[in-house]
Formats: sequence, structure tokens, C-alpha cells
Amino acid sequence: MESVYSNPLRQKINKIFDSHLLTDNSEALNNISGLCSSNSSYTRRVLLNEVEKKDVLLNKAVLVEYNKVNEKLHLLLNSLTTLDVAVKDMSTRLIDTKTKTHHLITQTTKLKDERKKTEKKLMWVDTFVNNFQISQEQNEYLYNVSIKTPLTIDFFNTLSQIEKLYNNCKTLVKCWYQTSAFDIMEIIGLQQEMAIEKLYHWTIGACVSVDSPNNALVPKALSKFQNRQVLFSNIIDEYCSARKAITVQSFIDVLTKGNDNSKPIEFYANDAKRYIGDILTWVYQIIPIEKENLNTLFKHCNMQDKMQQITDALTSIMEAICPLLKVRAELILKPDKDPLVLWSINNLLIYYKEVIQSLLLKGHLIDTFEELLKKSEEVFLITLDKKIQKELSHGVKAPPMDLNPSVVVTDLVSFLRDLLGVMNISNNINNNNRKIIITHILDPLLKAVNETACHLSSTDMSVYMLNCIYHIQCTLSLYTVMDDYNERLQAQSEAQIDTLTSEQASYLVANLNLGPIYTILQEKISGPLSTIPGMDTSTLKTFLNKFDMFLVSPDVYILPQLNLLLSHSHKSYVKKRAFEVILAIYTQLYQAVQDPNNGYLDPLMIVRRTPEEVISLLK
Repeated sequence: MESVYSNPLRQKINKIFDSHLLTDNSEALNNISGLCSSNSSYTRRVLLNEVEKKDVLLNKAVLVEYNKVNEKLHLLLNSLTTLDVAVKDMSTRLIDTKTKTHHLITQTTKLKDERKKTEKKLMWVDTFVNNFQISQEQNEYLYNVSIKTPLTIDFFNTLSQIEKLYNNCKTLVKCWYQTSAFDIMEIIGLQQEMAIEKLYHWTIGACVSVDSPNNALVPKALSKFQNRQVLFSNIIDEYCSARKAITVQSFIDVLTKGNDNSKPIEFYANDAKRYIGDILTWVYQIIPIEKENLNTLFKHCNMQDKMQQITDALTSIMEAICPLLKVRAELILKPDKDPLVLWSINNLLIYYKEVIQSLLLKGHLIDTFEELLKKSEEVFLITLDKKIQKELSHGVKAPPMDLNPSVVVTDLVSFLRDLLGVMNISNNINNNNRKIIITHILDPLLKAVNETACHLSSTDMSVYMLNCIYHIQCTLSLYTVMDDYNERLQAQSEAQIDTLTSEQASYLVANLNLGPIYTILQEKISGPLSTIPGMDTSTLKTFLNKFDMFLVSPDVYILPQLNLLLSHSHKSYVKKRAFEVILAIYTQLYQAVQDPNNGYLDPLMIVRRTPEEVISLLK
């Protein structure tokens, strides 16, 4: 019951009722007092009765309304009581349910924790599998690959994955998980061996293909065998064998069929120099192509001796063309060829050997070039000796009247110029070539010239020898390698110039009648020279008149053969030295005439020219 009165709604209603009963009616009464005219007891009773009646009516009305509210409150209370019962029932049931499901919640929580642990373990297992096992698709792909199956980049990705797994197993061993690591390594090893075997057979087949240099997968495949030396060597050997066959076939095609709309090389077989030159050019051009193919093949390899492997493979490939090259060259290198042609071929062989040797330091191809060089040099020397012997077999013919070099000399010097020109073009002038030229051409030629000149007079011999030597020197001076021999020729020239100078000086002394005067001056006779016959004043005047004519026209007193010299410098030098001899005699004569002890009257009238004036006139 106490809980009913403590209801907030009831308390609110009671407060309203209390407020109404205790309301102050004084103000109402003051308002009503104006309605009453008199303040009698009757009036007050009547008013009181009226007020009471109205109050009763009002209270009844209020009571009716409060009854209605009371009914509503009872209904509300009943509802609240019912709700309270229902809530208590629900609470009881919840308590019972909580008691019953507590174990289930505990199990659920435990299962959630176990699920999280299981998910972590699953993640670890997946990570472990990914790091130590290839996928099922990759495994199936490896088993399905065969020689005829086109290999793709996926195969190499799978193989790289296997190698990575193998390295992971090594790391696992270091972390003290040996048992599982060795088991996994065994499985991975079997897969790797199977993949390597299939890749090996595929690579061998790809290398044999003509299009192997253009196959981008072959270099990747080769790089997988770097640590398997036997398989690696077998693949390289197969590649070299295939490229040998292709190279030889290409060589035969370019010889017999031509290429790029060009005529076959055999078409120029009659032109020996061009024939050998075209063959050597093709050989030189094919080497960089094959080297580039090998560089492409080895581009993914990172071995230390990579460049040596490429060089060895290139040397092996180029060995294939050696027999064919040797046969073709030896067909041309016959003694029936012109020596110039053989010399040109020899220099071509030297040049191409040097440029090829910059790519291949050694090998069968270089040995073949060495053999061909030896052969070409032998054949050239045979033909050269035949030519020289044929030209000089009957000796050099007598020189022409003008003492110029004979036809044989000019022909051989022209031939020598052509030989040196070939060497200069190919930059192959060396000591060996110099020795050949000296031993087989120059020495025999000079010997023959000397033999011919021996049949001439002293003056003619000197002029002829000087002309021949000068002709040879003009050719040799163009090549510095022949400077030493040019010095030898210059020494011979100087000897002939000395002889010619002596002849020219003797000729001048004889024509100017200087002989007796020179003899007297050299005897140094005591006493005045003017008293000696031949040194008297009249004789000296006669000589000096003739000497004046010599000074006016010195060329009249020159040996006729001196004008036949080809070299103007030789001619000038001989004249200069001969004039120096005459000038020395004239100087002695001038000093003797000017000497008072010799008894010449008026010496200035006898010798009117000083030695200095004579020098200026002769210049």
C-alpha cells in the first residue's frame, strides 16, 4: 500500500487537490462584495448558501473528473503491475538462459581463439609452401614440357623459382631445421634435375636450328648451365658445329651463287688479285657477325672467363672454312702468275692476317694464314727470280748514246716502284720485304749495271752509273724503309762524282794549258819565276787571255758527257768542284805574280782579276 501512495503520479494529483482547497478566497470575496448592496445577515446567509451550492457543484464536478482519473490510474497501475510481472519473468528466464549458455559462450570464445591461431598457422604454412614448393600449375607445366613443346618464358620463371627454393632450403638448414630442409631439398632437386634435363635437350635442338642467333630464349637457357660445365661445353660444341655447317654453306654460296644481287666470287677467278681479295673480305666480314652472335648467346652469362669462352667458340667456328680457303688460295698461288699479282696477294694476306688476328689471337685460321703467307712468298720469290733472271740473262744491254739508263734498267725500276707502291698501300713494308727487294732486285740490277759500265770509258762509265743510281734513288726516296740502302747508293754516287770531277778538272787543265804552269808552281823552284820558260810574261798573258774566255763562257770547257747527267745537282756539283781546282791553281799563280821576288814587272797588267773576282764570275 505504501508503494501506491509513493507513486509519483498520485503525489502530483494530491498536490493539485491540496492547492485548490487552501486557495485564498479573499480576492474573490472582495469582487463579490460589490454585488451586494447591504451587508445584512440575510444577505450573507443567502450569499453563503449560494456560494456553498456552487462550491458543492464544483466539487462534484471535480470529483467526477477525479474519479475518471482514478480509474485511469488504476488501469495504469494494473498495466504496470502486469509489466512488472512480465519483466520479472523475463529476468528470471534470462538468468536461467545465461546460466545455461555460459558454457557455450566459453567454448565459442575458445574456438575463436583457436581459429585465430589456426589462421596464423595456415598463413605460416602458405608462406612456407610458397618459399619451399612450386605451385601445382608450375609442376604440371614442367612435366608436360618436351623437346617439341615451344618453350616459353614461364619455364625459366619456374626454373628460377626452383633455384630460389633450393637456396631457401640452405637457409633452413642453417636455422637447425635439417630434417625438413633435406626432405624438401630432395624433392626440389628431383624437380630441378628434370627441368634441367628437358631444358638441355631443348637447348641442343634450338642451337642446331639455323635461326638460333635470333631466338631470345637460347641465351637464357645457356645461362642456366653455367655451373654445369659438362652440359655447358656440350651445348657450346653443338652450337659451334651447327654454325660451322652454316658458315661453310654460306662460303660455298658466296663463291658459287653470290649474294645481295652480286656476282659469285668464282666469276672473278681469272682476276687473281680480286678473287683472293673478295674471299678474304668475306672471311673478315663473317667474323664480327659470328662474334656478335656469340656475344648475344653469352649475354646472360656472368662467368669470369666469358670473353675467353667466346673467343674459343669463335675460333672453333672459323676453323670450318680453313680447308676451303686454303684450297681456293693455293689454286691461285701458282708460279705462272705475274710477280706483281703474287706480291699484291701476299700483302693482302699479311693485311687480313693482322686485322683478323686482332679478333682471333690464335687458332687454325691464323695457322692457315701463316701457311698461305709462306706459300705465297715462296711462289712470289720463284716468279721474281725468274723475271729478274730473264731480264738480266744476257746482261744489261749497252746504254744509249745519251747514257741514260737502259730499257732493262728502267723496266726493272718501274717494276720495283710498282712493288713498293703495293707495299705502301697495304702498309706492309717491313725488314723482310726490304731484304727481298735488296737481295732479289737491287743487288742483281746494280751488279748488271756495273758489268755493263765496265766496258765504257771512265767518263762515260761515271755518267752512266750516276744516271742509273739516280734513277733508282728517285724511286727509293719515296719510302723511308729504304733509307739505309739509299745511303749505300749515295756512297756509290759520290765515288762516281769524284771520278767525274777528276776527269772534268783534268779536261779544264788540259784545255786551258794549265798543266805546265801547275807543275812549275808545285816544284817551288828557287829564283825568279819570270825567268823560267813557260812562266814568262808573254806566256802568262797568252794563258790569261784564254782564261778570260773561259770565265766568259765556262760551259764551253765542260765535258760533253757532263751534259748527259740526269741530275742537275750532280752536274752542278761536278762543275763546282772542278772549278774549285782551277781556282786553286789560279790563286797560286796570282800570288806568285804578285810576289816581287819572282821579278814580274807591272803584275797588275799581267793578272788583272783577283781570285775573288774569278769566284764571283764562276758562280
